[in-house]
Amino acid sequence: MVFNAFLFGAFALLVVSALENRPRLQIPGFILLSLAVQIKGPFVFIVVVATAIVAAFSRETRALLRRIHWLPGLIAAGILARKLSNVDEAAALFA
Repeated sequence: MVFNAFLFGAFALLVVSALENRPRLQIPGFILLSLAVQIKGPFVFIVVVATAIVAAFSRETRALLRRIHWLPGLIAAGILARKLSNVDEAAALFA
């Protein structure tokens, strides 16, 4: 249930960011995406990229998809997800 909240929250923020041309909403969107990766693993990245590819079949959405900074956002989400997992591993050592 928490995974769904993170994943669909990320999708919602990225969609609103593209529709309303508000690039600052991409930051919390990719943070929520990294939290979803924490729960389910890199499978989340496959779901997001597959969804973007399917959405790109439409001309209208293709223009909107270009507004999202995909590469830096996905890289940052992956790095953030890895950093968060290191924090959990470090905390487990001291517990």
